[in-house]
Amino acid sequence: MTVEQQCAGLLGDGEDKASNGSTKAQGPTRAEIVARIKKENAERKKRNEAKTAAFQQGMNAYNECFANAGLVPGPNGTLRAPSCPSPPNNPSLEQMAGLPGEPPPAAPDLGLPPETIGYVASTKLQLPKTKINIGPDPSWNEWDKAFVGHPYWLWVDPPAGGLSSSQSVGPITVGLKASLASVTFKTSGEDPLTCTGAGTPYVRTRSNEGKKSPDCGLTFTTKGEKTITATLQWNIQWTVNGQSGTVPMAQTVGRTVEVGELQAVNVDPPR
Repeated sequence: MTVEQQCAGLLGDGEDKASNGSTKAQGPTRAEIVARIKKENAERKKRNEAKTAAFQQGMNAYNECFANAGLVPGPNGTLRAPSCPSPPNNPSLEQMAGLPGEPPPAAPDLGLPPETIGYVASTKLQLPKTKINIGPDPSWNEWDKAFVGHPYWLWVDPPAGGLSSSQSVGPITVGLKASLASVTFKTSGEDPLTCTGAGTPYVRTRSNEGKKSPDCGLTFTTKGEKTITATLQWNIQWTVNGQSGTVPMAQTVGRTVEVGELQAVNVDPPR
């Protein structure tokens, strides 16, 4: 039974005829019902705001910890931070009740601004799994290594055209679209590299041998085991109740590469 149906059952002319012909009060008046619903809505809004504030504070603390913690490899090439607490669960938000006699809103009301609802929905979005690609790949040579001084192409594998989805925040459905803005590669012992978009995939052809990437490349300057970390910066566009906005979101993956150094040997020609 909806709030409006419940209210309709309570509303009347405020009085009823008893069997002996006398008049007695019957149930609360309309003004009392409206006042009660407004009070309950104010309490719901306050609880929603408190739940959302706690959730945002927890997410901010988790993201800050993740950014500064020592990361270790996780499943599917992802990175995890064992020293950080788990991210908070999304809050269970309460719907606002409609006032009797008023038409229902176009979408349920949580008593929160669209920006907050869009933020909560964005944090629920599962970004696509990806990995760091290197071309030419070190596995293509007999030493299974990259080499100092050779140009390499770097790229990741986000879905073409971004990712579209929808998430529920309480009774509200929020439309989401994720698009990749940039990728920052950090390699131990090398300068960081920020690329617009995902980078260009390396095609194994003779014309690409020894050629630098057109937009996202790296040349190793020192040898040794190198940990490459890619931070993908996504823009999450949310749409709710005819309004929209954008929330930035980061995704981090890693890969380890062994870098060697080829030595040139001078041989005197026969005399």
